[in-house]
Amino acid sequence: MAEPHNILVPQEIVNDTSVRVVRLAAVTGKQVALGDLLVELETSKSNIDVESPASGWLQMLIQEGEDVQVGSVLGRIFDSEMSLEAASVGSSENTDSSLLSLDMEPSITIFSQEARFLMESAGIDEIEFADRAFVRASDVKAVLGDDLAPKSGEFKLRTELATDFAFHQTFGEEWSVWSLVRSDLHRINGRHDKGEFFRQWFWNPGFSYVLWLRVAQWARKNKWAKLLIYPIAVLLLHRRHLQSGIRIPLSVKVGPGLLIGHWGGIWISPSCSLGANCTLLNDVNLGSAGSGGKSGVPHLGDNVFIGPGSRVAGAVRIGSQAAVMANTVVTMDVPPGSIVIGVPHRVSGSHQNNNFVSHTDYPSP
Repeated sequence: MAEPHNILVPQEIVNDTSVRVVRLAAVTGKQVALGDLLVELETSKSNIDVESPASGWLQMLIQEGEDVQVGSVLGRIFDSEMSLEAASVGSSENTDSSLLSLDMEPSITIFSQEARFLMESAGIDEIEFADRAFVRASDVKAVLGDDLAPKSGEFKLRTELATDFAFHQTFGEEWSVWSLVRSDLHRINGRHDKGEFFRQWFWNPGFSYVLWLRVAQWARKNKWAKLLIYPIAVLLLHRRHLQSGIRIPLSVKVGPGLLIGHWGGIWISPSCSLGANCTLLNDVNLGSAGSGGKSGVPHLGDNVFIGPGSRVAGAVRIGSQAAVMANTVVTMDVPPGSIVIGVPHRVSGSHQNNNFVSHTDYPSP
């Protein structure tokens, strides 16, 4: 008898340790062909379909609504109906224990924002859902009952109030162009002497790009400089854009102390604004959203850190001292001092001083 083909939860699911079985498209005992749809799974980002890895007779080991570990076995495909019947004989307990992944306990429980709101309103502790990988509003309502659950309108109002925070941005409009360049230089190593300037200008594409961005923004506001210096600055800025993979339009308002820690893949939409001492790492996108309640572009407060691979979309405000960790997608406002992570983002901690932002003690003009 040939070994059966295992049907696995795809390992390539990003940022998930577990998934939920939404729908079984086939049942045990059914003959299936290669590529037939077997299971629909729900991840934290979207739903995915699992297809049959081979042709044969199907044995499913999971049920709809069940949470399963990424990489675990959903079922098996046997080469004959007789093999399937032979495998079904015996203790289901032994069969399950030999097929499921070694560690079926979810390493972390993820709660939706509305689920957390319902739990806080009803005084339910997170430990009540310790055996779940995902907890949604429907799960909490099933425990509370519709009569005890707060209405969705209350959650919406609370969400709107939670994002009503003081938003601070410092731009240094009265600073000279060289004072702004000095602040950008100081952010790198805590130095702003001439030797450091020429060294970073020659070796650091991120600093060189910011330098010509400052000069171009200054030159286009001065009549004589707009004729003589502005064309040269724009040409050199475009050259650095092609070399470094950084694009910050001249319409973007940028406060003092901008640091591009790692260059490459940085794309910022026009009309965005960056407060003082912002830190951008590689593969960061601050993009616009064209429709809905968050139509617009992002705005960053003072001392904000944006980690590599992060995406911020729409009319989002990221409060001062906030840190957006690597590969995070932000589509809602981030309160000041928050540390956010995940897809979509969730608050994982808070602090008063952003330790990811350093060397902000440069002299004022």
